[in-house]
Amino acid sequence: IYFFTCKLKMKLLKDAQKLIEMYKIGDIKKVLDIFDEEILAIPEIRIIRNKGIISIDFEKNLDLQIFLDKILEINPQDPEIISRKALIFEFQGNIEKAVNFANKSLEIDSTNIVALQTKGIIDFNNNEYENSIKYFDAVLQQNENEPLSLLNKGLALEQMRKSEDAMNCFRKLFNFDSLNNASL
Repeated sequence: IYFFTCKLKMKLLKDAQKLIEMYKIGDIKKVLDIFDEEILAIPEIRIIRNKGIISIDFEKNLDLQIFLDKILEINPQDPEIISRKALIFEFQGNIEKAVNFANKSLEIDSTNIVALQTKGIIDFNNNEYENSIKYFDAVLQQNENEPLSLLNKGLALEQMRKSEDAMNCFRKLFNFDSLNNASL
């Protein structure tokens, strides 16, 4: 794992108070979109190709967690914010807290995509492939083209030696005829 440090201050943390105010007035989707851009930001494809690495910035994740805590002070029952806390705990390897927050989010909204994916990833990492597929399928019932769930379901099927089913997921996800960044 390569620790990638952003040289520029993140938009989310730089404008945290402004984003909290946006949340308070109900512009929740925009706040979540900005948060998701930060948490899921990866280096450019050329960096990954050159270094052969995955980038995780643990300091940034801690800052994002603090931001989420501030939002939860406003609305402690927001399943979207709770699910993102689960995701951060999963990134940090704190699986018990990740599961607890994912479960709490799903108690409030049983269709929460981030919580379902987080639980699916945790089960995948614990070699519980069949169970992980159930979570990814729950997401795919809502959006049959959801990329993270297609990828993870394909990987789980591959681990279960169901190669043809795995390839069906990968074919749906990737445009193998293209070498564009989205496909890669």
